[in-house]
Amino acid sequence: MKSLAIITGASRGIGRSIALAITDAINSCASERGLRNCFDDSLTSSLTPRPLISTPLRMVLISRSVDSLYETARLVQQRCDHAGIIQTSCHEIDLSDLDNLPEKFGRLLESCKKSDYDQCWLINNAGSLGPLGPASYLGSDASSMKELQHAVNLNITSGIWISSQFTKSFLKPCKISSSPLIRIVNVSSLCAIEPFPTMSIYCSGKAARDM
Repeated sequence: MKSLAIITGASRGIGRSIALAITDAINSCASERGLRNCFDDSLTSSLTPRPLISTPLRMVLISRSVDSLYETARLVQQRCDHAGIIQTSCHEIDLSDLDNLPEKFGRLLESCKKSDYDQCWLINNAGSLGPLGPASYLGSDASSMKELQHAVNLNITSGIWISSQFTKSFLKPCKISSSPLIRIVNVSSLCAIEPFPTMSIYCSGKAARDM
């Protein structure tokens, strides 16, 4: 089996933690059941459930901060107990830049489609707090209007678009049974269901992602 995991906002914070948590889960499975048998369904029991992400794994890390992405990749490889089981690649993509997103993310998906995968994961983690303050001050001038649009592009529009492109890229028309298992994880927040003062833009974005 072979898996693909695309993680956005992977340069730091939650995105980096997700990458390392996946690595830890693979290490744990391999140590408990042996690397060769780690993902053998016949050995699965209620005590040792089959991990959600199988190996070998191609982990695709996306962010605007390429230097920090390389640090995430280094930490993944450093933490991985088995050489070659996780292949990392770093991609500098600004998800708020909708003019260039189709070309950059499209090229990335094309490179991923060159391999056959049993499982394909997209983890939509990238996000921004956006402008903070009372609603009466938001969008009061041209610069703040751009900040509003940037937050909407990053927190809402790009997530919807890349999820659509990801699904279309790996779901084979009329051959659902032969398509890989596709999972999309949207990282959300309490702000999606509970409003917080001065954070209306961020709360709106997280609420939209929950939908």
